[in-house]
Amino acid sequence: MKRTLAILTGIITTMGILVVFALATELLFTLPKMIDGVEPSEIWKNIPIATLILRLLSATVSVFIGTILSAKIDRKNIKINFIIISSVFTLFATINFLGIKEPIWFWIIMIMTFYPVTFIAYKFLQRKLLNTSQTYKPINE
Repeated sequence: MKRTLAILTGIITTMGILVVFALATELLFTLPKMIDGVEPSEIWKNIPIATLILRLLSATVSVFIGTILSAKIDRKNIKINFIIISSVFTLFATINFLGIKEPIWFWIIMIMTFYPVTFIAYKFLQRKLLNTSQTYKPINE
């Protein structure tokens, strides 16, 4: 039960942060409107590179925060939860790639982002947990 709650919290948190970043991106950069008869790949050629970089940054930050929150709920299965969360978002990014024709370099980086970010979050938590356990050792007398 705790593992399921941790995984769902990680996924929902990550999705929520991605939505907030997507709305912020729309406010900062005006995206071209879809025109009938125009190939979507032609529309994506005119999008500023800063928009794509901001989307990569939002994916990185949101997965990092989502996995950290997941680990705070279930500390026993951190590795497995991180693998599941990163697999879900890698799958989402792959499905999204099939439907939206953005530049190929963007999707290669996006799909390859989730596992390293969760690994960095895992190492970050591992270091943090080790430091706190050393600091707050109970004194046995």
